[in-house]
Amino acid sequence: MADEISATFGLTITNGNLLEKITQAVYTVDQSFAGRGGHVQWIGTSEEVIDVGDIGVGSVMTEGYCFLKNVEDSGGNFVTIGPESSGAMVGFMRLNPGEIAYLRIEPDTIMRAQADTGDVRLDVNLYAN
Repeated sequence: MADEISATFGLTITNGNLLEKITQAVYTVDQSFAGRGGHVQWIGTSEEVIDVGDIGVGSVMTEGYCFLKNVEDSGGNFVTIGPESSGAMVGFMRLNPGEIAYLRIEPDTIMRAQADTGDVRLDVNLYAN
C-alpha cells in the first residue's frame, strides 16, 4: 500500500497590512506498519516525559509522526514541549489552549512537556513512520 498517512494544512493571516495566505497543501506518506499510540496525558508544572506507549521503546519514540493538541479551554494554560537533552527539556514549542502541532519525530527522541501555571491536558497521537 501507499500514502496511508495524509495531512492537510492551510494558513490565512489578516492583520492590518499583513495579509498572508498559504493555500491548502496535502502531504501524504507511506506507513511501514499500522502502528498507532495515543492518549490524553495530564502535564504538570514540572517537566515530564510524554508517554509514547507501545509505538516506542519505553519513553523513546522509535520514529514517526506526532499530532499534539492542548485540549484546555480558552481559560486554560499553555504547555511547553521539546526534546530531552542530558535529562532536561530543551523547549522549542508552545501550545496555547486549543492549539495543535503536527511533526515528524526523529528516531530515539524523548519528548518532554511542562505546563505553565496549572496542569494541562495534552492530547498525544503517534503514528508509526
